[in-house]
Amino acid sequence: MFDRDNVNLRFMNIAPRVIEKDEKEIPLVEITCEINPFTKELAGELDEFVKSSLFTRTDAEVNSKLAGVTFRLPIMPQSIVVRMAPDQKKESFTIDEAKIGELHARRTKRSAMWKLVFSVTCSPVSEHQLSQIFNAYRKGRFLTFAKASPDLFQEEDKERKKGRRSAPVGDDPAEPATAH
Repeated sequence: MFDRDNVNLRFMNIAPRVIEKDEKEIPLVEITCEINPFTKELAGELDEFVKSSLFTRTDAEVNSKLAGVTFRLPIMPQSIVVRMAPDQKKESFTIDEAKIGELHARRTKRSAMWKLVFSVTCSPVSEHQLSQIFNAYRKGRFLTFAKASPDLFQEEDKERKKGRRSAPVGDDPAEPATAH
């Protein structure tokens, strides 16, 4: 997702979810993450379209014509290493496979900076890992993202791709962004 290690963000909300796979219910956790401020450099690492939409080309100023944008980027499942501090060598915990939801860039009236909000959905491997996730609530953490081997979300991704092929004419779900 990002080219750098230790992206600073906060876990702003944590909610339980369930997915059915092979006729079994698998418990999930959906974590709402916020990167604030979301800089031009991070935007460029995420996607060049995101960068050119949110910032001016010449001087890296925030595009003042937008108050918010939702991006639908095709992000593969991610393996996420979570650290409590950027200089910490050993991870606090690792999420082996996480699905990244839509990305929402927002600005407030008080701030000229962007913040990026997105969801991370995963299945904790143990009660200890679940406890670590809940312990990170509203706290800054440093995450390193890498592509994961899709397993848990593989069927869901296939269904989503199937649905895109059968979209009604004139309704393009592959459209990359929606401005607010």
